Amino acid sequence: MKNIQIHRKSVFFIVIIVIILAIAGIIVAMNKIIDKTAYSERQELLENVTASCADILDYNIRGGRERESLFADKVSYDMGKYDSIEEYISAINARPDYVYQKYFFVDSEGRYYSCDGKSGKMSDTIYYISSTEDELEYLSTLPHMDSSYSYMIFRTRLPEKITMTTVKGEADIVYCGILYDLSELNEALSGEFPGDNNTFIFDNNGAMLFKSFKLGHLLKGDNIYTKISKCDYPYGENPEDLQQKLKNGESIVAAIEINEDNYYFCSAPLETNDWTLAFIVQTAFIDEVTGSAFANLILYIAGIVAALGFVAIFAYVMIHRSLADKRAIKEINELNIALANATEAKTRFLSNMSHDIRTPINGIMGMTTIAKGVEGNPEKTADCLNKIDGASRHLLSLINDVLDMSRIESGKTEIMEAPLNLAVICDNCSNIIKGQLTGRRLNFETRIEGEAVHVLGDELHLRQILINILGNSVKFTEDGGKITFICREKECEGETATFEFIIEDTGIGMSQEFLTKIFEPFSQAENSGRTNYKGTGLGMAITKQLTELMGGTVRVESEENKGSRFTVTIPFKVDTAPAEEEALLSGNADINGVRILLVEDNELNMEIACELLEDAGAKVSTAENGKLAVDLFSNNPPMTYDVILMDVMMPVMNGLEATKAIREIGREDAKTIPVLAMTANAFADDIRATAEAGMNGHLSKPINIDEVVAMIAREVKR
Repeated sequence: MKNIQIHRKSVFFIVIIVIILAIAGIIVAMNKIIDKTAYSERQELLENVTASCADILDYNIRGGRERESLFADKVSYDMGKYDSIEEYISAINARPDYVYQKYFFVDSEGRYYSCDGKSGKMSDTIYYISSTEDELEYLSTLPHMDSSYSYMIFRTRLPEKITMTTVKGEADIVYCGILYDLSELNEALSGEFPGDNNTFIFDNNGAMLFKSFKLGHLLKGDNIYTKISKCDYPYGENPEDLQQKLKNGESIVAAIEINEDNYYFCSAPLETNDWTLAFIVQTAFIDEVTGSAFANLILYIAGIVAALGFVAIFAYVMIHRSLADKRAIKEINELNIALANATEAKTRFLSNMSHDIRTPINGIMGMTTIAKGVEGNPEKTADCLNKIDGASRHLLSLINDVLDMSRIESGKTEIMEAPLNLAVICDNCSNIIKGQLTGRRLNFETRIEGEAVHVLGDELHLRQILINILGNSVKFTEDGGKITFICREKECEGETATFEFIIEDTGIGMSQEFLTKIFEPFSQAENSGRTNYKGTGLGMAITKQLTELMGGTVRVESEENKGSRFTVTIPFKVDTAPAEEEALLSGNADINGVRILLVEDNELNMEIACELLEDAGAKVSTAENGKLAVDLFSNNPPMTYDVILMDVMMPVMNGLEATKAIREIGREDAKTIPVLAMTANAFADDIRATAEAGMNGHLSKPINIDEVVAMIAREVKR
């Protein structure tokens, strides 16, 4: 009997060890599978973004060709009316419609004559030529202009040569052309990737035509094929296969290792010629966008596997003791179903990541199309630009929320309380949505009902709630349908006003089954029309969480094939003194003569800020880092400056350290001078850090000059 008991104990422990090893093996295997799946999803995301950038570049090349064709027609028509090339250039420069246009002419001897009155041999400037002899595109630097800039040059042969007098005597003008500053294009392309990245344009032979090194000089050299062949590939891609795909004009996305650091290399071919656009992107950004979901999934699966292991051990013990429990089997089945559902939902989330980001992009592109069609109508163009500005700001806030998703899930998202005009916010949201309606046949109606529209609340999160729901209404409502957006005051008691935001559509609606889980993360309806409407499955979950953080509720009513009605109810504190704030924010703030010390390490940002502030009447002094700012303030007499605009992330001494140092200077004005943070660090923790350092206010980049002027005027007035 004793030997039998020892044998049973041995078998029991062997089974336990086998189960533990099996659990460990499953976790390791699942980790590898999930990592490979995550890599595929990141590749798809980067491929879509890179293709979008390539479309932007193609669009600019086509536009350049069209503008050059129009310019050539103009030159052919009126150049012969002038005696000399210098006289003709002066006449063109005097025209208002050519103030911002860079152009040039080329004679039969290969000499160019540029819009700034300089001339030289084209062979000294051309870096690259493509296309035909009559129509050429160049990527080039011009020695007489700023050599730090590169240009895309569009040149066209004139129908007939035109003889003109030049500084070198008579010459036959045979070509004309226009220049496009590639730094502007680089900013537009880089904007598709939040965070720093390197940008390249290269031809079918791998020759690098354009390079921008925001991440430092990675892949230095003249040929991209040579450089990528020397990189390491963590996921096992073959450099020769990648090179062949590039030569064949195919898009590629691959993880690469350069100098022991990890990046993503992504490229897309252009339709307009045999060039290819490529980026090197930091893995940190992409992993932050997609990694949180997969990290949670890995932990979730590990927990499920561990739970399954525990159940298996428990079941074995029960069987070993002849105490079978049917409930254990049922729990195992439920856990398996939950695991399968979680895996499917998170995979769908990664494949549909573009939904929420594309909403404001569609608004921007729609308003841009309208603006191009109303040239010569300043009022309509200005209106389009204002709407583009509003959509751009929402896109920035949306990216911040996507990157901050883990903070929302962990309950760390903070709700701000600042003066709001609900009518203005609803109008801005409507303008963003109207930008998406270009080419659609939808009836969109907005109504504001109530008097207490001046309240205190969180504008950024209120915008996101409304845009999430409005964007879904546009997406799920077929042409010929109607969307109604109503903001109305429900009740007002004392200092609290409760508002309802009602968004109703005649779209495809939702099933009653789906309504029970619409606010669960990664949930998406699986009806017959759903495959036409891709999204992340996070929009409604974020909407509910943000609404509840603001003390409100969200309710939905829907019927399939008839439409949906969302009602968001949020209480706000009434702003009892909005007049002064509105006056400042409406553009009536005056900073004429205000003496400003601007501390900014980025040369372009400093130039923009100086220009805007001086246009507003301010007197601006500058410092390139915090240490110089402290020296300027301490070495000048008291009251030299009225306000300091301080960047945060700077070399030598950052803005927080500089502010503390200024506050510790033994002068009265050092304690009282307003110091305003002007930085891209826009999270609640960043705002709190600037306040703790002694700053009086916080302005987020990209800056809104009206907000900057309003805050300066308010602080100086105090």
